[in-house]
Amino acid sequence: MAGAERFTILPYPAHYMAFIAEATDAQGQAETPGVARTVSDPDNVEAEFAIIVRSDLKGRGLGRLLFECLIEHARSRGIQRLIGFVLRENRRMLKLSTGMGLKADPTEPPASGLRRMVLELRASTRPSCSSV
Repeated sequence: MAGAERFTILPYPAHYMAFIAEATDAQGQAETPGVARTVSDPDNVEAEFAIIVRSDLKGRGLGRLLFECLIEHARSRGIQRLIGFVLRENRRMLKLSTGMGLKADPTEPPASGLRRMVLELRASTRPSCSSV
């Protein structure tokens, strides 16, 4: 698969999931202000997440909404743990992650420049993604 196909065609069974926020700009053109993705292992024990929100829309709740969708999806698939790697200087994403219940992995070496953030889904309760 090449180009956009690899982002829009998901293999079955879907170990990959993407939530894409869509909007219409002032000229009536479609735009994508944010995307959130997960990739789970074949046994659904752990899924890695990634979230991106357009710079001018950060801090308005879109990242939180996309995160809620990822968590709800992971729970519905029976995934036990959601993980993500966040740059240590990305304070906004670290704050969002901890606000969503993720914990920094204390075994991650500080020299890596990344924080491994972990959410144990069995022990957590989070709001529903029903508004999407």
